Amino acid sequence: MIKKNRCFILLTALLFITSWSVIPAAAETEIEQFLLNFDGEYGKSNVLQDPFWISVFDSHNPYVKEIKKLVTSENGVTVMLDKVLVTENDLSVSFLISAEQLPENLNDVQLQLTTISVGPILPYPEDSFKKFGRGGGGGGPMLQLANQDPPVYYQIVSTPLLFFDGYVSAADPIQVKVSVPTVAFGWRNPESDQEYENSDYFYDEINATFEFETDGAELAALTRNLDLNHAFEISGHNYSFDKLRFNPMFLILFATDEVGPMNTDPASVEAIKFVNAVTDDGTVIRLLDSGISPYYGFTRKILDEGMIEALKETETLTLIPCTYKKPLAEYETYPWENDDDYLCHQDLAVTVTID
Repeated sequence: MIKKNRCFILLTALLFITSWSVIPAAAETEIEQFLLNFDGEYGKSNVLQDPFWISVFDSHNPYVKEIKKLVTSENGVTVMLDKVLVTENDLSVSFLISAEQLPENLNDVQLQLTTISVGPILPYPEDSFKKFGRGGGGGGPMLQLANQDPPVYYQIVSTPLLFFDGYVSAADPIQVKVSVPTVAFGWRNPESDQEYENSDYFYDEINATFEFETDGAELAALTRNLDLNHAFEISGHNYSFDKLRFNPMFLILFATDEVGPMNTDPASVEAIKFVNAVTDDGTVIRLLDSGISPYYGFTRKILDEGMIEALKETETLTLIPCTYKKPLAEYETYPWENDDDYLCHQDLAVTVTID
């Protein structure tokens, strides 16, 4: 336990640090009872309007499953693993966080050093995709409110299901273990006269392990694996769209960059920035770079009900590669949010029949 502000009153002077596995239990406090009965909507945001932002969770999605395992620390902080959602290359669990007493001016509530492991890991079939990998970034303060009164905060913890050494089948039983060592509470210091006030923090040691079994079999039954073998060229740069893993909540476009993604200047006009997937009714789903993945390609986890319905109903899907119109250095403002700054190559598109 670490205390960094005199304003936060500790309920106990000494916390014995142990680790235990969490099992379902009857509520012993009002907060525990509230969380066990809570079924509020959280996880989605109006930022879904931004095609470059991908939500990872929706507490009311029909494929979400309840877990409802909780633990309360000696300081009265309750953490509950609420629900799980399994899609084609993602397993996301939602945690709810609350307490009998919380400091004012909170600006950061999150689990720290949380790890999630899934299994069993199976070997890839032959000719699945070309292995590839890159690094990633970090994070910052986070305050996500699931309920106003009493205040309940949430955090989503996710893991891919495609790894470099194998994959976890979404269609079969999955063993999940989530370790939660610490919960951090950060708040603004009203005594600070700095322009950007630093947060003070209280760290509560939870040291709990949540274990359960789940699967995504119902959703995985809708998955189709489709061969594309579509080669094309952009500014003398050779690409191919190899395969499409089609699911109404998760699209994975496996691709090949013959130059190699690590050797392609991401600010050039030849680099594919995203791929538009267009359904029969004209719905556009923007697939983004696969990022930290064992494959090169473009992907999207889909939680928007309209997009999901369009994908369920469509008989074909058209995939259109999109690039900058000019080198990034020539733009006056960054083109991230402006569709007009991109060139989507309709002449290089491929249409696949969903069967």
